[in-house]
Amino acid sequence: MVTAALVARDGITHILGPGRGAPGIAAMGVAALSILVKEAMFRYAIAEGRRIGSDLLVADAWHHRSDALSSIAALVGIAGANAGIAFLDPLAAVAVAGMLFWTGASILRGSINALMDGRPPDYSSELTRVREMAGHIPGIVHVDDVRMRRYGGRIVMDVEISVDADVTVRDAHALAGELRGQLEGAQDHVWEVFVHVNPHLEHGSRS
Repeated sequence: MVTAALVARDGITHILGPGRGAPGIAAMGVAALSILVKEAMFRYAIAEGRRIGSDLLVADAWHHRSDALSSIAALVGIAGANAGIAFLDPLAAVAVAGMLFWTGASILRGSINALMDGRPPDYSSELTRVREMAGHIPGIVHVDDVRMRRYGGRIVMDVEISVDADVTVRDAHALAGELRGQLEGAQDHVWEVFVHVNPHLEHGSRS
């Protein structure tokens, strides 16, 4: 983000200041090659980062994507400058700075969320999966609440379920253990599951 601010400052300075010579044609080839290489690196790194749950690798992948987008802007700017539109080159630099700043802010927000034990990015799909699994276990009447937090590249779940108020403690414990086992065994990114059991009452499911 600091780099983006410095690049934007230089670009604005050149837009408002005296003109300068256009970059050479070779620079266009370098920019085009950079677009292809960096986009390929982005696609590989983002897939691997999501597969193993690595925030660091995902952040690095977005760094490659920002480089690819920056190269697109640079290619447009260089082409414009060589076509006689001199201000396109520093204008492209300002656009690149905007992309860098947005990428940096996104990575920072995601990292802070992980450090503060925030919700996983796919919370909605995880919640749906918990409810579906619980619904297939006879004896679980209702899923009262689900809380999730990130633990590194994995997640920890706190699940509250309701069972019939007349079941024994042993049976209720068995139901909780069955749900916990299914959730922990379904996906490698689930680190630990805590299941709390409530008696299902006529006036509500919470005790």
